[in-house]
Amino acid sequence: MKKINFLKTSFALAMITSLIFSCKKSADVPSPLSASQKDASVLAINDSATLTYADSGQCALLHGLGLPNGYNIDFRNTNFNNYDCFTASSWTYSGIQAPLRSLMKFGFGHLNPACTPATLVSAKLYLHQYVNASNGTPYSISQVPNDYEIRRVLSPWVASTVTFNTTPASNGLPSVAGAKNAVAVSSIATPFTGLQDNQVVDVTEMVKKMIFGGAPYTQNNGFMIRWPNGRETQFYKARWYGSFTAPNIADRPVLKLYWQ
Repeated sequence: MKKINFLKTSFALAMITSLIFSCKKSADVPSPLSASQKDASVLAINDSATLTYADSGQCALLHGLGLPNGYNIDFRNTNFNNYDCFTASSWTYSGIQAPLRSLMKFGFGHLNPACTPATLVSAKLYLHQYVNASNGTPYSISQVPNDYEIRRVLSPWVASTVTFNTTPASNGLPSVAGAKNAVAVSSIATPFTGLQDNQVVDVTEMVKKMIFGGAPYTQNNGFMIRWPNGRETQFYKARWYGSFTAPNIADRPVLKLYWQ
């Protein structure tokens, strides 16, 4: 049986340092485009002028390993605040199966007032493949289908107390018509070496609800990464990305808003 020690008994949980949060505005482009070009090229337009600033962010790992296990800890009731990975995983720990989910929440405190429901064109979530040293090398092993979901979290959570057993509410796919509370990210083939799992995920509709939506959508509860419903017990599979506390800033998540 395949085994990877994804977790050591002690976790070095880093303090949140910074979040790269990028906003881009088409008005900054020096060369105006025709009306027919604007709709088709808005991302390319915005890519030519970038405004980047730091904002606050929160993140937490939700660990599904229950007793009995070799650690003598019920990780389902253990808080892993500021964990450096944003991951969905389903592996075994000393032969005992456990799913991992993760949460992260971007701060929108410095949102440019020019970015409104009428002007926001798209929101892109950039995830950068990252596996910390204590979690082995899951991408080097053949995995079962490993497509996952990025979900909009529907209820509040506190990074310093949330656990697997207090996972906040979310809706997976297929979503209720018009809800748009989750997006699917396709499977990748493993094994491989290097960085082949960097992802750009369109989260436009979810971000609109986080920032602009009317009740009950006015609260920003962030994102969750997890396997689709009914497939968390299907191991071995893992997708690993840097969170806000990844040691290298280049491995941390980026949320880019594009507006006209």
